Amino acid sequence: MGGDKVLECMVIAALLFWVGGIMVSSILNIISAALSIWEHKERTKYQAELKKLKEDFYAEYNKPLEIRSDAILDNLNRRVLIFADTVAAAIGTPNS
Repeated sequence: MGGDKVLECMVIAALLFWVGGIMVSSILNIISAALSIWEHKERTKYQAELKKLKEDFYAEYNKPLEIRSDAILDNLNRRVLIFADTVAAAIGTPNS
């Protein structure tokens, strides 16, 4: 799949984030799909970061409401958005 198609997926992911509020799970899945078809040596670096973001997000999100931290979830939401932008920029860079 070409870089344009992958960037299109990333734009859709960003829209889901803003339109749907906490749709982090969907965004993480779209980023994962984009990385799985991106053939570049840097892919594993981004996949490792994605794995860490998923672990952190689901660890906090799955806590009981009484101990779940909205501040941590907000921070993770922002990190996911920044990561999506970073991956989109890396995929869209020539020679990538």
